[in-house]
Amino acid sequence: MTFRVLLRDHPQRAVALATESHVLIFRHNPALTSQDARSSRTSLDGQAGPQQQCIVEFSTVQSADLDGYRSLTSLSVQGTLGLVTINGDIFLCVVSGASRVAAVRPGENVQQITSVEFREWLAT
Repeated sequence: MTFRVLLRDHPQRAVALATESHVLIFRHNPALTSQDARSSRTSLDGQAGPQQQCIVEFSTVQSADLDGYRSLTSLSVQGTLGLVTINGDIFLCVVSGASRVAAVRPGENVQQITSVEFREWLAT
């Protein structure tokens, strides 16, 4: 199964992973309370700062509002490994290449990841 990676810049930046039937939408949560803003975390660059938050929505393609989204990559995306923060920027890590290495049962395959891509999602 492959995914389309879609990006929306306005009114709120969001990334969507869409199949033919379902969509997973990642949105930045800009509405941090003052208590949230005071909480600290350490990112991969070793810097402490306010914690970033992400809202994740899962729905059918028919019920999702995908107006304003554009394709982020022309590559075939086969999955996601998640979000990572590096130097204050948030990146989405996607699996851009995989090959079947085993079949557990009919319809259940084990894939070996052969390539990944990091796509900038939110620059702070």
